[in-house]
Amino acid sequence: MFSRQYKKLILHIGTGKTGSSSIQDSLGESRDILLEHNICYPNTRPFNHIFTFVPFFLRDPASSFVFRRQLLPSEDKVMKIENYRKLWVKEIRGCSKDFFIISAEDLTLPFFERDAILKLRRV
Repeated sequence: MFSRQYKKLILHIGTGKTGSSSIQDSLGESRDILLEHNICYPNTRPFNHIFTFVPFFLRDPASSFVFRRQLLPSEDKVMKIENYRKLWVKEIRGCSKDFFIISAEDLTLPFFERDAILKLRRV
């Protein structure tokens, strides 16, 4: 048997209009400094992870606010969501540091599945 070392996940889940964009930009621009302090912050842009991360926790990601303005067929939305998932798995597993920060305002929205956060354990 082997022991799996889990990263400590830090979620910044501020609501909109509370300075989240400034925090996200600062974290993104300070990525190299954070790495020196044993902390990963994804290198994906935009630094606000609402569009690439939040859909995993919605009951129906393809019809969510994230895709509402995009005129894509449902199957394209599903493919895009799967690509986002692969990107996040690669980012999280590729990080050798002990801490990982994700910043996505509106992770507090009430229409998330109750046990959604447990999905992160599978990554």
